[in-house]
Amino acid sequence: MEKFTEKTKSCVFQVRKKASFLLSALLLIFFNLAYGNKSPLPAQQQVTISGKISDSNTGEPLAGANVVLMGGTQGTTADFDGNYSFTITSQDDAVQLEASYIGYATKVTSVNITGASVTVNFSLNQSAQALGAVVVTANKRGERLQDVPSSVQALTSETVEQIGIRDINEVLAFVPGASEDLSFGAGLRQYQLRGIPQGPGDPTIGYYVDDIPFNFFGFRWAPLGRTFDVSRVEVLRGPQSTLYGAGAMGGVIKFVTNKPNLYEFGGKAVAGLTTLADGDSGYYTDLALNVPIIKEKLAIRLTGSLEQIGGYADNNPELLQEDFAKNINEADISQFRAQLLYQPTENFQIRASYYRNENEQDGGTFLSELDPEILLGSKNDIARANWEVFSGTLQYDFSFATLTSTFSSINVESTVSTSLFLGDVFGTGEPLGLLTSFSDNNVKGFNHETRITSRGDGPFKWLGGFYFVESDATFDSFIVPELAFFPPSESLSQSVSPSFFGEVSYGFLDNKLVALAGLRTFRDRRTFTEDFISFTADGAVPVTDQQQNTFTSINPRLNLSYQPNENTNFYINAAKGFRGGQFNSNAVVAEHTAFGLPASNLIESDEIWSYEVGSKLSLAENQVSVELAAYRQNWSNAILQFAVVSFADYNVGDVLGQGIDLGVAYAPANTPWTFTATANLNSTEFDDIRPELLESIEVPSGVADPPTIEVQPLGFQNGDAYPFVPNFTFAASINYNKTFGTKGWGTNNTVSFSHRGEQPGNGDIVSDPLSLMRLRLGVTKDNFAITLFGNNLFNDRDSNYAQRTPALTAFTPTLPRQLGLEVSVGF
Repeated sequence: MEKFTEKTKSCVFQVRKKASFLLSALLLIFFNLAYGNKSPLPAQQQVTISGKISDSNTGEPLAGANVVLMGGTQGTTADFDGNYSFTITSQDDAVQLEASYIGYATKVTSVNITGASVTVNFSLNQSAQALGAVVVTANKRGERLQDVPSSVQALTSETVEQIGIRDINEVLAFVPGASEDLSFGAGLRQYQLRGIPQGPGDPTIGYYVDDIPFNFFGFRWAPLGRTFDVSRVEVLRGPQSTLYGAGAMGGVIKFVTNKPNLYEFGGKAVAGLTTLADGDSGYYTDLALNVPIIKEKLAIRLTGSLEQIGGYADNNPELLQEDFAKNINEADISQFRAQLLYQPTENFQIRASYYRNENEQDGGTFLSELDPEILLGSKNDIARANWEVFSGTLQYDFSFATLTSTFSSINVESTVSTSLFLGDVFGTGEPLGLLTSFSDNNVKGFNHETRITSRGDGPFKWLGGFYFVESDATFDSFIVPELAFFPPSESLSQSVSPSFFGEVSYGFLDNKLVALAGLRTFRDRRTFTEDFISFTADGAVPVTDQQQNTFTSINPRLNLSYQPNENTNFYINAAKGFRGGQFNSNAVVAEHTAFGLPASNLIESDEIWSYEVGSKLSLAENQVSVELAAYRQNWSNAILQFAVVSFADYNVGDVLGQGIDLGVAYAPANTPWTFTATANLNSTEFDDIRPELLESIEVPSGVADPPTIEVQPLGFQNGDAYPFVPNFTFAASINYNKTFGTKGWGTNNTVSFSHRGEQPGNGDIVSDPLSLMRLRLGVTKDNFAITLFGNNLFNDRDSNYAQRTPALTAFTPTLPRQLGLEVSVGF
């Protein structure tokens, strides 16, 4: 079959990428030439900041601790005695410094500039999980989590290591109102935030690694998100379209990686062995290496991971007429990341990155039975996804603002084969038998953003920028053996989308009352081209069909926050979220309309308005952090998918969601204990379903008698819970991290628990509540640690996803109980 990729399209795509990169480079070179070699403005001054960083309890120096100027790129690392020193250029009378060290709470302090040199000493507490101490970039500028006037969860690298989190689905278990939706394998997963599940179409969650977005037309899978060598994971709950664009209507998940250190050689190595209940063993190895090439100017950081997850599900040899195979759904995962940082001057830096993720799971993840675990398909099924990313960031710090320009080129390849045994779907008296569906995706995307962000602590702050994304996604699908009602098809989805965005805020009452307004304009030209075989009276006829539409949106955000002091924050937030529309193929539309369904080629954009009231409190001398938020979300034109034989997408109507988030952290002073808990109550329901989708139709029953049954196609009524949204989530952890004496010996132990309530599925089926218990018991010596751990200790085998159609019932499960041993060493 003729491919869609043409030399002309490829040339245009490459020219756009090169032009965008050259524009960014020329812009920053111009500013560097214009300002970089000039003397400072009269109001600027060179200030040397120095001091010592130590443990608040023992007074011992913290060698390797980091100090950075917030909102800028200047910073340094403490030496063996905990001493640090670096020089900044500033026109402000006061600046903010951030000190951080693994295992300790990050500390931010304001510094009054009174001369050419200032001494600032830091005493850090061993309570790294205190929520308010974390510095985040949720609003595309460095801020204390406590100061961000919206719902943001931040899991630091310390928290991630203590709980034993390795990837994105484990992260979300500790985020209020988040859960896994569906997985086609270890690297093809979907999630929901605050009642906005993925479903068909573009992502409903914006996925980012640093400033690199992973959102493309029609490709709804989250990138494989491994947490090793990640500084923190930020989860922004609620619509984020003003700053993060289309596909962030439910929220944003950001992996903020550890950047190259310009000053010291170092790294970390981790190795682990695992075994699954009633399953096979596995292993993982991680390595991070930081190498300064030219001290204070050029450094590289290399990160790699290899992992094998043991299989635990068997096939059904009688049904599939193949040999019995035990524990066949093992997964192999690899990740590599290289980052190069060049800082020719203290105001100008260039970062270049390369990422590659590869994952493959045999047998797939769909099960026909949960107890025991029986695969829905064949032992020869496979789910594979590979991500490759090239990116660059150029950043220049002026006295008044920071100019940042990023670009990324992303290539994604995924292959999924799924075997199904279908009965007498059409009532002919004979089952269809074993069918294997194959699908291949290839996504090529280019992203570019240039933004300028104000600096300083004055009452007026602003941010503005331009964003551009282009993607080509090719999707091939076919069935073996070939069936007339499901002929081979090949489609190309293309998107070209520019947008402009900005936010301004002003502080009243000595910056205690801050009003913010933001806006993003969005335009997306989308084209859907399909090659397929049409079966007519004259035989099989090749057909090429093309659909095209332009989707536009204006997305405001309004926010009002009141901070009477640095430990108290009350806010009100209203924001609009959206994602672009899409298309159904002619073949699918013809099939659904034949059964009386109102299918159409064009699927309109859906959008959401969110209204939130919240507070963040730091109590008892920063020993307790509390975050509480209540929200209401009006989701209009929501997109859902359902099948007769083939799946089609529909704008089903309006959905109403409302809920409460709670987060608490307690880190008693001068103790080794840290306690955290998060919870969410959520009600997301169909509010106004399109009337024609409430009418019953006749569909194949899958059995000979009766050959058809009467069903209501959507399967839901107004007031029913929206699918894949649990009504309750809860998570808690207790950590005991203590060093004994002066010899460096210590212990690090964590028990954690997460619970997801009942989760409605696709069709008349529900996933039961899911409770997961984790335990980690570790012994440490300086930078060395050995840890025994257990995940899912209760061996809860319920599903994350459940689906029932006239043809099949399918589940995707959680991982069985996993026990393991881990060894890590820092150097």
